[in-house]
Amino acid sequence: MCKTNFSTIIVLILSLLICNKSKAQWSQVTDMPTARNAHAVGMVNGKIYAVGGEQANSRTLEDYDPITDTWTAREDMLTARSFLTCNVVNQKIYAIGGYNTSQSQSTVPAVEEYNPATDTWETKSPMPEARWGHGTAVIDEKIYVIAGARNWPINRLYNDVKVYDPVLNTWTTKSSVSIKRWGVSCCVVDGKIYVIGGYNGTGISTVEVYDPESDSWTTKSPLPTPRWGHTTSVVNGKIYVIGGAEVYPPTEALSLVEEYDPVTDSWTPKAPMPVGRIAHAPSSVSIDGKIYLVGGGGLESTDVYSEVFVFKPCDFWIVSAGISSKNILPNGDSLKIAAQIENPENHQLNVFAVVNGEENVNQDSIQLFENGLDDVGTVSSSLWSGEKWFSSLPEDVYSIEFSLNASRHLLPFNIHCTSAGPIIIESYSVVNINNTTVGLGDFTLRNNGSVKTIRNVKAKLKTENSCVTEIYLNNTSFGDIGPGESKTEQFGFAFYHSCSGLVEFELEISSNGIVYWRDSLTIDLSPTDVENEISNQPKDYVLEQNFPNPFNPTTSISYSIPKQSHVNLKVFDVLGNEIAEIVNEEKPIGTFEIEFDASNLVSGIYFYKLRAGGFVETKKMIFLK
Repeated sequence: MCKTNFSTIIVLILSLLICNKSKAQWSQVTDMPTARNAHAVGMVNGKIYAVGGEQANSRTLEDYDPITDTWTAREDMLTARSFLTCNVVNQKIYAIGGYNTSQSQSTVPAVEEYNPATDTWETKSPMPEARWGHGTAVIDEKIYVIAGARNWPINRLYNDVKVYDPVLNTWTTKSSVSIKRWGVSCCVVDGKIYVIGGYNGTGISTVEVYDPESDSWTTKSPLPTPRWGHTTSVVNGKIYVIGGAEVYPPTEALSLVEEYDPVTDSWTPKAPMPVGRIAHAPSSVSIDGKIYLVGGGGLESTDVYSEVFVFKPCDFWIVSAGISSKNILPNGDSLKIAAQIENPENHQLNVFAVVNGEENVNQDSIQLFENGLDDVGTVSSSLWSGEKWFSSLPEDVYSIEFSLNASRHLLPFNIHCTSAGPIIIESYSVVNINNTTVGLGDFTLRNNGSVKTIRNVKAKLKTENSCVTEIYLNNTSFGDIGPGESKTEQFGFAFYHSCSGLVEFELEISSNGIVYWRDSLTIDLSPTDVENEISNQPKDYVLEQNFPNPFNPTTSISYSIPKQSHVNLKVFDVLGNEIAEIVNEEKPIGTFEIEFDASNLVSGIYFYKLRAGGFVETKKMIFLK
């Protein structure tokens, strides 16, 4: 079993603290029935209403009751749309603007009023100029609509401010914000509107504040992380900016949370979300000091989520945590767990690490104690640690959660360990392709466990020796490996080198993307052991005649490639229509054979074409039932 010195964990925790000065916790409640992105939410009488969304230009409306943790379907909105906003005035919800690809004018000017008491919608006076991706805020029972964009691709950006009066059903204009943008978010503190971030070709960090009494704007300290597609909510007079993306198209869905204090005009990083979300401005609300983040999206328009996360600024919090090993022995082993906990008001805490199996079944728990000692006797007033000896532990994959005073705390990262396996290297062969290129063929991994099938096994070859210049065939997939079973990949790994002598390599072995095991191998790369060319390696590209031919219903097709190439092998009918693509992947040097099954085809003449490197060749085959 691979052991990690517990002091290493302590150092890791303390270093993470520098980057993650959080004073909050995340939890999760019941998912929405409908996954949504680019939707809007509003709160009436303690219930959260989610409406619209990008998928299928949704009209659906659902409400969530935090007390019962349940969702209920309500009457559909009249106009399907996404990138809209929702605001509440006099216990009624106003859905404003948005985008609808099914309409000739894709940008929607519509304003519709929803009455939760009667579960009905009513059309109101539309916006003077249609827009989407705008921000909205309510002051003195009037809705301020700020910035936004028109059409897609965008042909106009806005920086104007339009004000809707629900009582009079009229629109007026106020002083414009300085920057034209879309993907902006707005909120209200002490009767002033804060307009935060957005996008206009680049991520915007600007924060501008509107005073309705003077109809004027001022600039405040910029957002630390420029972003668009974020959401903002207010708790105890402080603004929380959550999620979003820095660039468009997005390269990362941010999990960052940043808190703004209007009194000191300063920003503070807070506990990040458990996952990144491009949530869009009106997708969160605050209730009883908690922020509910509802649904949201990811990097692609097809990334749409139904999860509901709850963010609560609190008096004590977990900064980060670690474990002594990801691999524990099922027939007897200890597990050490440490957590960095901030508790500035010195609350009495009961801290447990909860060990759950893969099916989320509670297996055990470990109590953590303050001022825990690490392996070298270091004391930290904010370090909590615990250790438990497991005399036996069922073969499984375990996740670690934390409970503080019986309240579950979600972390922005996952902690896993396993008693399954281990997965080890069973055998491999070294293929000296030439004096600078080596392949590891017939690479076999074995599951040494006796009960648990280990899912989605992948292996990655690593070395710290600089004479290995590139590992170009790596991160090899072995699929699922059952207990006591072995899996072999014909072409496991390959690398370029300028080495002489023995070279140490490490194999990282993962399951479902989490590295649990490491194994080592030593390869002799001495020049005397390397042949310039192996006699049975192909010298040219060759496409062989299929065999048998004619055939019914299967035949074998062989081909050879003299160097690593991207190989594409397709089958066509006599009219040139593509029937099947049977190979489309990177292949190393070698000779390959693949079986083609024509069971679903009619008898006749077919052609198969090979493309590899600059080589192209076509051959004919005959299928006779």
